[in-house]
Amino acid sequence: MQRPTCSSQFKLRNFGFYTSESENDLFYRTEWNPSRRIFLVYRVVTWAYQLGWWMAYHIYFGIYEPTTLTTTYLFLTTWAFTFSTIYFTLALALAMVGVIDQKDGTTIKKQSTKALRDSMWVFHSVMQTFNVIVTVLYWAAFRSNPPIAFSYHTHGINVVLSVIDVFVVAFPMRLFHVVYPFTFSVAYFTATLIFHFAGVTSAVYALIDWANHPGLAAGIGVAGCTLGCIIGHSFFFGLYSLRLILSRKSSSVVRPSPVE
Repeated sequence: MQRPTCSSQFKLRNFGFYTSESENDLFYRTEWNPSRRIFLVYRVVTWAYQLGWWMAYHIYFGIYEPTTLTTTYLFLTTWAFTFSTIYFTLALALAMVGVIDQKDGTTIKKQSTKALRDSMWVFHSVMQTFNVIVTVLYWAAFRSNPPIAFSYHTHGINVVLSVIDVFVVAFPMRLFHVVYPFTFSVAYFTATLIFHFAGVTSAVYALIDWANHPGLAAGIGVAGCTLGCIIGHSFFFGLYSLRLILSRKSSSVVRPSPVE
């Protein structure tokens, strides 16, 4: 009998990238089918879609609004957009390694492959949390102009892709991996402070104005880095738990027990 999803989460090693022997193969397949080739097809499609939007974004603004392209990297949206592209690229590379190195269903234990897997795992958590934060904030507070196509992708379709991904992939999530989006969030808010002292801009957003309202900016930074990351990561962990429940009800899927 399998234990509840959360019962194995609260161990210090889950801050890192420990996996049980039975979990290693889960990084190279979907939750619903053990075929690594089918999983590779999924990875190719999602990577091509994400990269296509990322390239179109840079080509469009690079040609028509080069100044705007530079300033967009001041915003959390572009950071999240880039993190998503990095994640899908690393995920595709890992899926390709899984197909190439597969031998009679054995798991892959190369150190270089583990580094790739762990990097992908980090950006998986970062992408999910950042995407839900920027989407909620954009539609709730920051949208001022009619959205263009890029806005719909970076503030809507991004979350749809993240939700689809968490239901398709088979590899586990860790509650303690919230430290990774938290770390990247701290890096972003530190960058906004650097922009202020460097004279680039003191107010990336109206509510984050280090020149006129430093206390409010600091408070929003603390709240965003803590509550935002906890809520965003917990939302996707809940979807992950739902995925496991649905998987266990499927007689065609044999799921290893959560890590002990």
